[in-house]
Amino acid sequence: MPVLLLTQGDQAAKELLRSAIANRYGLKPPPLETIRLDFRGRANTQIGPVQTWLPVDATALFRFPNAMRWDFTIRPPRHDSQRQIESFDGTSFYRASSNKATRPLTDLSQTHSITQRLWALAATLLTPLNDINVNLTNNGHRRFKASQHILNDATTLILNDDGVLKRVQSRCFNPDTNRVQLYTIDVSEELVDIDSLLMPERLRFYWDKKPAFELFPYAAATDLVIPDSIFRAAYEGNTIRNAQA
Repeated sequence: MPVLLLTQGDQAAKELLRSAIANRYGLKPPPLETIRLDFRGRANTQIGPVQTWLPVDATALFRFPNAMRWDFTIRPPRHDSQRQIESFDGTSFYRASSNKATRPLTDLSQTHSITQRLWALAATLLTPLNDINVNLTNNGHRRFKASQHILNDATTLILNDDGVLKRVQSRCFNPDTNRVQLYTIDVSEELVDIDSLLMPERLRFYWDKKPAFELFPYAAATDLVIPDSIFRAAYEGNTIRNAQA
C-alpha cells in the first residue's frame, strides 16, 4: 500500500495500521494534508445541579502535521449558546469561550491536553499516521501506539479481531475536572460517505468511563487553504466558509 511508504516504526504496528486503512478505505486511501470535519450530536453537560445531554455542533480543522482547531457550540434550551474554541497554530495555544476575547495558553497540562485530544481525533482518520514525524509501536494484542514527535503526543489505537478500528485512547488532562484521565474515542464499525470521505457513522467520547460527547459527521472538505488566523482561534463568523479553498 503506497500510503504506508512514509510510516515509521515496527513491522507489527505497521501491519495493524495497514489492516485498519484497508478496512476503512480499500486500496485507495485518501492523502489528508488539510481537512475540515463538521459534526452534529450531543454533549453530556452540567446545567446547574443537573447532568444532562444537550445538542452540540462541532468543527475540527487540521493542517498536518501541527496546526489544529476544535470548535464546538452547546445549545441549552432557553439559554444562550455556549461556544468554545481550542486551537494550536504550530507555535502557540489558544482558547476562547462564548465570544470573549481569545486568550493564549501557556499552562503545560492544558496545552498538552489540547493536542492530545486533537491528535486522538486525527488518528481516527488513520491516514495522518502515515507521516515521517509519526512513529508506530506494537502495544499488545490488536493495539499499537502512534507517537507524533512534533507535538510530543501519543495515542493508542485498538482494532477489532477483523482489523477494523475500534477505539482510540490517550491519557491527558481534563480541564473540567482538573485531573489527568483516560480519554477514549469509540469508533462505530458502520461507515458513511461524507463528501466522498468514508467516515465512521458515529464517534463516542469518554473521560474514563463517563460519556462526554456523541458526534455524527455530516460534512467534510479536504485540500483546503486554511488561513493562519483560524488556528489563532479568531472568531470568524463561519469557519466553514473561511476555511474553504
